Amino acid sequence: MEVGGFFEFAELNCHHNKESVLNYLLGQNGSSGPVFYRDGRQAIKSVLLDIVGLNKKICLLPSYLCKSIKQPFKELELNTRYYGHQPGLKPVIESRVKDTLMYIIDYFGVEKISNDEILELTENNIVILDITHSIFDEKRLRLKHENLYSIASLRKSFPIPDGSIVHHSSPDLEAIEDTPEGYEKMLEAMFQKKYYVSNHYADKGLKRHFLTLYRDYENLKDNNTIKLERLPEISCHIMKHIAIDPIVRKRASNLRYIYDNIDRKQVLFEFDQIKSPFCVPIVFDTEQEREECKRKLIGNNVFPPVHWELPNDVPRSFAYEHLLSRRILSIPIDQRYSEEQLSTIVNTLWR
Repeated sequence: MEVGGFFEFAELNCHHNKESVLNYLLGQNGSSGPVFYRDGRQAIKSVLLDIVGLNKKICLLPSYLCKSIKQPFKELELNTRYYGHQPGLKPVIESRVKDTLMYIIDYFGVEKISNDEILELTENNIVILDITHSIFDEKRLRLKHENLYSIASLRKSFPIPDGSIVHHSSPDLEAIEDTPEGYEKMLEAMFQKKYYVSNHYADKGLKRHFLTLYRDYENLKDNNTIKLERLPEISCHIMKHIAIDPIVRKRASNLRYIYDNIDRKQVLFEFDQIKSPFCVPIVFDTEQEREECKRKLIGNNVFPPVHWELPNDVPRSFAYEHLLSRRILSIPIDQRYSEEQLSTIVNTLWR
């Protein structure tokens, strides 16, 4: 048994369109509002290209972010600055900020800025709201304003090779028809991982191969200029044929199980703060303690991600963010896992 890592290819067992992941993302009326792209970086770049006069604005980015978010801003040579956070990742944003682009992240499915506060910010600014971690919070997903773009990378929550979504109230955001490239590596990796899992994790040579495919795909994105491409057809097909409700229920159940067994001193967010079950971030007293626990988990075939290693250009003056990045670890709770599988994490860390 193994826990963690990217999704293997899933069973396609949803036969009613209204129950599907795709229908959920489109909206109950199947509106044409959302636009899909091959990956999250493309979604961000599409929004940046859609905003008139952005090269004359300041782009405020969170100082707690992953490097892939920064890539489209760098490519377009935009004027970026960072803002900080209070403990618990509450953004510190001046109330009088105007005529600015603001990038806000819903960390780990927690709304540190409420819907009302988001809409207030959009009165004088353009807001990009990253809902990758809060994709299961339907009220957040449906939030609309002419100055608000909601974006999400979809492969973090659903078993697709890649994909992203942009929600915006304007009908002028046009769908891209360019053929997606490179995702086939990820699709092959998903099929190989499915075979590996179904054969009880025995073929370690196969594992090395699909991990190489995964790294090759990530390197392809890291080392090439972002092009805007449509959602891979296979990703659309998968999302048409997997149901949303069982995914949400299983994630919510797994979230509850971890919180019932967690060391309360390590909690970054309280249970009732979490609007969308993504993963469970825990925080250690020292980086050494985190690394020791990470080694123990890997020794028990649990592979926890770190959200995130910060880009090199985040100034050291953002001490809280750098400290958190060195001490945080994410516990997987996604729909693939039973309580029995998650008990390995509980027994390793808290028993």
